Amino acid sequence: MIYTKKGDGGQTSKFDNTSVDKDSLLIEVLGSLDEVGSFLGICKNKASSFNEKILGLSLIDILDNIQNNLFKIQSNITGKEIQDLKLNTKEIELIIDLLEKELKPINQFLKADGNELSLSLNYARTLVRKLERKVVALTKKETLVNKKEIFTYLNRLSDLFFMLFRFVNSNSDYEEKFFNK
Repeated sequence: MIYTKKGDGGQTSKFDNTSVDKDSLLIEVLGSLDEVGSFLGICKNKASSFNEKILGLSLIDILDNIQNNLFKIQSNITGKEIQDLKLNTKEIELIIDLLEKELKPINQFLKADGNELSLSLNYARTLVRKLERKVVALTKKETLVNKKEIFTYLNRLSDLFFMLFRFVNSNSDYEEKFFNK
């Protein structure tokens, strides 16, 4: 059954069955993780006709791996004990490094412009940055197991989305537009 009526009073339960208010910072973080993961589903749909591979992975594969990692972070934050949280940060760094070598270096602000897929990836970057700020705020109020791994992963993830935004534009023969002072 999809509804339990347990949350009708404005609270929800963590893995350990303790109750927490639905407007708590913890639930805000979990909601933001859910928002990013859901938006990546939209990005995957838009990526269905993008055929370029990165390190042998399709864009859909990369986004799917990220969705899986976001679920791991959600589980960790809501109280499921994950002693050795593996988030594949090194794989993300390898992808970023490869894309940095392939794309022209930039030293000015890049405007959000391009095709629908690239703009969606850039928007995912902003969602991850917002999520990252909320996780930092949460760690000031609560102890977060695997805090360093989560911080590092989210920080790299927003960098990855920026590079994917540029990569898709580059492979779509879209000329990048920069802020002019």
